[in-house]
Amino acid sequence: MNIRSLTTGASLPQESEAHAALITRLGDFVRAGRARLEAAGFTVQTARLSTQPAERWLEPDSAHATVAELGQQCANSGIDYCSLGTIQAAAAPEDGKLAALIDAISTVLVSTGNVFASIQVGDQASGGVNLDAVQASARIIRALADGTPAGFGNLRFAAAANCPPHVPFFPASYYVEDEHNAGGPEFGLALEAA
Repeated sequence: MNIRSLTTGASLPQESEAHAALITRLGDFVRAGRARLEAAGFTVQTARLSTQPAERWLEPDSAHATVAELGQQCANSGIDYCSLGTIQAAAAPEDGKLAALIDAISTVLVSTGNVFASIQVGDQASGGVNLDAVQASARIIRALADGTPAGFGNLRFAAAANCPPHVPFFPASYYVEDEHNAGGPEFGLALEAA
């Protein structure tokens, strides 16, 4: 059995200094966790960070610069990949900020190599599928196919449906503060096992 990923989850603060400090702290955790798992005989393929839904921390007008900085901070801290946190479009089909954020996703993913993103296009809780989000996801998939070598950027994007929080598998991974984590960081293991 391999451990595909040691995935940490956390809410990113808005302030850049607090944001950087949290990523540094999470990097310390993943390095220590990886070392302990490997000492126990497991192969840990990647370390990842999963954030709260992107609309809760990322502004459309500064998305490119913020995500570039996040990707670099993660790489510097020993975190191989970062999920921007699944955009919850199914729950808010009329939200203009979500639409602007979704429009920024393909550009952000084309320009960064270690960042993942996803859009929740449908879920039972909101009562169905957001067709605008489905169409936007199709545009992102096309842009990633055209804008990355052999379309490989599509590995880092998903149009998701009914994906709950706290799943350690990318790109549909996102973190939510709840009674189990009391708003603090958490981790999960993505296993490669039959």
